[in-house]
Amino acid sequence: MKKITTHNSSKQSLKQRSHHQDEIRQIKYVIQNVPASMAVFDNHLRFITASDRFFENSPLKKESVKPFDHWYDLIPDMPSKWKKIHQRCLKGERLKCEEDTFYREDGTLEWWRWEVVPLFTTDQKVEGIILFAENVTSQKNTEKNLKHMVQLLNASNATLSTFAHECAHDLCAPLRTLSNFIDLLKESLAKKPEKAYEYAQQIKQNAAYMTSLIKKTLDCSQSDMQRINAEWFHPNEILKNLTEVLKDDLTSSNAEISWSFPTRICADKVLICQVFQNLIMNALTYRSASRPHINIKLFETDSHWVFHVEDNGPGIEEEQRERIFEPYERGENDISGSGLGIGLYKCKKIITSHGGHICVLPKSEGATFEFTIKKNDWKVKNL
Repeated sequence: MKKITTHNSSKQSLKQRSHHQDEIRQIKYVIQNVPASMAVFDNHLRFITASDRFFENSPLKKESVKPFDHWYDLIPDMPSKWKKIHQRCLKGERLKCEEDTFYREDGTLEWWRWEVVPLFTTDQKVEGIILFAENVTSQKNTEKNLKHMVQLLNASNATLSTFAHECAHDLCAPLRTLSNFIDLLKESLAKKPEKAYEYAQQIKQNAAYMTSLIKKTLDCSQSDMQRINAEWFHPNEILKNLTEVLKDDLTSSNAEISWSFPTRICADKVLICQVFQNLIMNALTYRSASRPHINIKLFETDSHWVFHVEDNGPGIEEEQRERIFEPYERGENDISGSGLGIGLYKCKKIITSHGGHICVLPKSEGATFEFTIKKNDWKVKNL
């Protein structure tokens, strides 16, 4: 009878073991096919099983990983911070991180989302680790590229806004003068016919100046590059034309303007004209109570032409001398209240494109703007 009992007991034990192995195979099958990046290790961190998704996310190849391979042998560049996390998990902690960096041995940076969960026995002893890990490097790169595109879009919108203000800013003065000459032309046709031709010529001159401004502005809008259409000219030509274009502003402020140019220069005539226009209007806008006096001088070095635009206004405080060249920055003594704060910013762009610099020189009274133009064979420069 004892032999029969032993035999039956042995058969039952084999049956239980077989059933247990079937359960393990079923669990492994479920884990391998679960739609998540998941791996299971024992309490010695030896590989038990993993999902197919885990191998898709991991640099490990499924066929090269064998049961009971040690985790750190499989991934020799395992960071020490992760090894500490594994030990904490083996003590019963559940840990996770939404974004974690991982540098491979070859220096490649990867981003991972992970969670480690203790694998408990029925008597609450930790017998292993369940790892959920997903390589999110592609998502991070997409987010980074998207963020960069948003920054570029914001910069483009800011440039477009500045461009629109520049158009309005540069066309205001010639339009105002044009309107005044049209009024004078109407009046002269009735009272002083001999003046009509003179006013018509002034209107034509202002219209030509506006046309050149619009053409230059359109060229600038079509590209981030500003073409320097260099030519040899005498700066006297610019100032004579500008005093007519700005005649209304000069007359209303009772301003006196003088210049001394001993030589010709080679630069973009339209752009340099815009620089002079902005600096003269700046002197009129920020004038003091006394009659404005504007004096423009030209010096020459071996490498540059140097211009000084001097006025007798209230001057510019030292802490403002760099800031006023930034877009939408306005001085504290704007008596008109109508400035857009882009005139000096545009001057800086134009002068920089000519290989020069622009600044405010220290002065006890009034303000002196210095700008330089490099003696060069002009091609294409960034604005």
